[in-house]
Amino acid sequence: MPAIYLDHVSKSFHGKAVLRDLNLEVRDGEYLVLLGESGSGKTTTLRAIAGLEPINGGRVRFGHVDVTDLPARKRNVSMVFQHDGLYPHLSIRDNLSIARNRKIDSRELQSRIEQAATILEIKPLLDRLPSQLSGGELRRAAMAKSIVRQADVRLLDEPLSALDATVRHQFQHDLLRCHHSQPASTIHVTHDGNEAMRMADRIAVIDQGEIVQVDTPHNIYHHPCCVSVAKSIGSPPINLLDASLKDNQVKLSDLDCSASRTESWPNDCSGDFVVGIRPEAFRVRDTSSKTPIPVGGLRFSARCCWVAEFSGVMHLEFETNGKRITVLTSPEISVRPGELQDIEVPWQNVHWFPKNA
Repeated sequence: MPAIYLDHVSKSFHGKAVLRDLNLEVRDGEYLVLLGESGSGKTTTLRAIAGLEPINGGRVRFGHVDVTDLPARKRNVSMVFQHDGLYPHLSIRDNLSIARNRKIDSRELQSRIEQAATILEIKPLLDRLPSQLSGGELRRAAMAKSIVRQADVRLLDEPLSALDATVRHQFQHDLLRCHHSQPASTIHVTHDGNEAMRMADRIAVIDQGEIVQVDTPHNIYHHPCCVSVAKSIGSPPINLLDASLKDNQVKLSDLDCSASRTESWPNDCSGDFVVGIRPEAFRVRDTSSKTPIPVGGLRFSARCCWVAEFSGVMHLEFETNGKRITVLTSPEISVRPGELQDIEVPWQNVHWFPKNA
């Protein structure tokens, strides 16, 4: 299983840059999720690795082998597209039979098909046509093709899209079981930050054709390097607030509050900048609570405008100075729409981003 290297890769369509000097390393045998919004260059990156899209500049390497000029058929790659890619007139067994990447004898082929069907639990489906399968079954069959192929590099383009929640949750486990049962260097493309958090060894966030941060899910969530990374992870999404620093005083106009600068503020945040606060970082002050108020942090008052409970967590929306703030808290905190509440957030839970980064 080779590591994958993209060195200064660029790609344009009709004069419009889609990939801009893109650099990425996928480690040997890791499950890397390429995360980005629609139009960020995710699928183009995948197609460039597969050899399906010629690049305008840069190099693509599998280990020490430069594959930039190799056609797709000569790269040991399997690709699972957003749609299943199965031939509708062939049974699942026949679809798997033509997935091999080189000539092998019949016994070896049948062994691979049995292995793939066992891993993905589709043995009863092998003699059916694709039209006789459900959406989740079609995805399993498409994934089985990559197992039969036994490629060193596995590329998954939005493999969980268009599946309902229950099937999607199960197929996540199927994908990881497949990865561990038959290891390969895997790149999984998605726009869903929660999906990326659950599945990745590492996440690479792509924005406007550039890789802006590559790190573990924990570090991407807790230590985003910029606003685009912070927005890509988290549900509900991070709260982003305008702030400014003048005379050692930080003012958040969206919250109509200010505070003295402390050592927790990064040195590069001066003038106008952006504050990011995760919904779970806020604390709604329960007037009956005896918990001491933490030293240091933002404090402001806001009026509750929406309350709902999901999976044992209270989702609250507050409005202050025309700005809506999303807050997650425990059901023990009693808040009703229309009430004015005191809210605080410790400094260590506040992210600071340069305005134009």
